[in-house]
Amino acid sequence: MWFLGASHRDDFFRTAALDSDAVVSHVGPMPIEIPNAPAQTRSELRRKLGIDGFTLLFLGRLVPVKGVDQLLRAAAACDSRVHVRIAGDGPEREELAALASELGVDATFEGWVRGDRKEALLQACDALVVPSRAADGLPTVIFEARSRSLPIIATRAGAIADHIRPSSRHRLVPPHAPDALGRAIDELVARHTELTV
Repeated sequence: MWFLGASHRDDFFRTAALDSDAVVSHVGPMPIEIPNAPAQTRSELRRKLGIDGFTLLFLGRLVPVKGVDQLLRAAAACDSRVHVRIAGDGPEREELAALASELGVDATFEGWVRGDRKEALLQACDALVVPSRAADGLPTVIFEARSRSLPIIATRAGAIADHIRPSSRHRLVPPHAPDALGRAIDELVARHTELTV
């Protein structure tokens, strides 16, 4: 059996009343695609995608556990001006688009992306945001972003904190805390501004 984190494995065996030695199990992230070297520079990709200014990327399903509504609320409360690219689809898409409009968040809904479009977004955006709620496991996109040296802002949901350490490039915040998420975004924008001035 494959588990995304040790706590998930332990919970499973405890709930199922199974001896963990009786089952072969593995703890670790799901495999990811190896990054492709882009045919264009980052500046060219940003121009092609219409990205201007500090841009946050969300990449995943648009379902409640992913916390995209919290990302939109955090972006609305930021002191910094940020743009949000939401790449993914799901039953919450229309509701989230309406919320972004209501909050005045500069958001682009990409729909489901793959291949070159997904790679271009991972290369061109300034940070990945993983606003997962507590019930989420370990989103694969974290490893896709890390393999491309993309800064990450994530919640301490599921097994995420087992794989992301807070640093000058990465931020961890509690789940269900849009205010903390907004502060982490502002911190990363300020650091980005210092490095590019």
